Amino acid sequence: MTYTSDNRNSSPPIPSGAPQGRTNVDLGDDTAALIAAVPAMLGFRPENSMVFLGLSRPADDRATPSGIRPTSSEVGPVVRADLVEGAVTGAAKALIRANSHRTDRSVIILVVGGDAGPLVDTAVRLFRSAGHLPAAAFLATDLCAGASWWEIPLDGSGQGAGNRDWPIGALPDPASSPAAGHTAGRDPGEIPDQAAFDRLLDKEPVPQHLRGLLPACWTGRDHGVAGDYGVAGEDGDVGETSQDIVALCGFIDHLATVDDQDATLRTLLGDEDAARFITRVCCREPLARVLVVLSTGPFGKTVQNLLAGTARIARGPLRYRALVLLSMAAWCGSGGVLAHRAAHRVLVESDRPGSPGVPAGQVTGGTLQLARELVATAEQGRPAGVIARMIDGGVRDIDDTLVRAGDEGVGELLGRVVDRDSVSVVRNELGRRARR
Repeated sequence: MTYTSDNRNSSPPIPSGAPQGRTNVDLGDDTAALIAAVPAMLGFRPENSMVFLGLSRPADDRATPSGIRPTSSEVGPVVRADLVEGAVTGAAKALIRANSHRTDRSVIILVVGGDAGPLVDTAVRLFRSAGHLPAAAFLATDLCAGASWWEIPLDGSGQGAGNRDWPIGALPDPASSPAAGHTAGRDPGEIPDQAAFDRLLDKEPVPQHLRGLLPACWTGRDHGVAGDYGVAGEDGDVGETSQDIVALCGFIDHLATVDDQDATLRTLLGDEDAARFITRVCCREPLARVLVVLSTGPFGKTVQNLLAGTARIARGPLRYRALVLLSMAAWCGSGGVLAHRAAHRVLVESDRPGSPGVPAGQVTGGTLQLARELVATAEQGRPAGVIARMIDGGVRDIDDTLVRAGDEGVGELLGRVVDRDSVSVVRNELGRRARR
């Protein structure tokens, strides 16, 4: 969780101590540090955008971690909008809904790369009418090292502009922000720009070396994925499922050691058995649950890379399934923007003319229902119960596998890839409200 001191008082920076299993990122009371943390909190570097940073505290003061000053605020959600009135209005309403059950609600408004005075006025009116008091507004030329930023009036460019010296400065490197190093599964410096982030979920042409090799369920020619692999189902021998769980954990453990995980995935897909195994991982409920558990800890980025790479190459129901699981993995890694986009992409594509659609009577419809629940979670700020249930089931599956294996090597593998502290922290956060 990211915290910030109240920029309007002289409180010293927030202590960096955090309880076991939870990382509290200290942004102190440095405005430039807060602005520079935005790319890490969003998951990409926004351009020509308006960004809202919600500031609030839990309704239950006991939920505030020890060592955090009572004057400090949690930062989140962080919501981005294009510089058009409809997008700004929608983003403001989303933040208002998400923090409606919190106390000491306020918001910081950040404009990146453009003059948006009238839009700032619109946002200020919306937040004030909903009891989310705007704390400050800033404009930054870009979100990169050395970019200029300055504070702008909340009530129009002429309101009090001559009565005070408006803060101005240069940004530190966003890649060096403490928030960049404490987002689950992400290494500092791995923050894509907005264009690269937009391409992350796009379909890609099937690589030449894979044409004719991929199973039909990857190409969209076969809608019978459910019958072959038990999409979202519990079917399958228990012993076989345990073996698959061990294989999945070993696969993620190995993939995490590879520098170019996307290229490695494309190479592996040349083996039909590997392609079918990845299909089982996405489409059989016990394996999908375990994959979500693995996304909560240090292997979170690897899980996201696997699912994003699968979604880019796969078509039809398998692509939808990979996107829904990517959405869940992103929630567990505090990637709320990616989580919303991945789930929303499923709903948009499945409704397009000429799309594979949802074969009658197949549980692919369950995938679309999950996508709807995830989108609602993102847009309404509800507790992410559907993901919490996946984690609970995945933990049980892992524990059952550990008991059945009775093997020291399996125990070491599962202990290496499953961070129990991270699982507990994420599970508790999801139960209170969606992580952003």
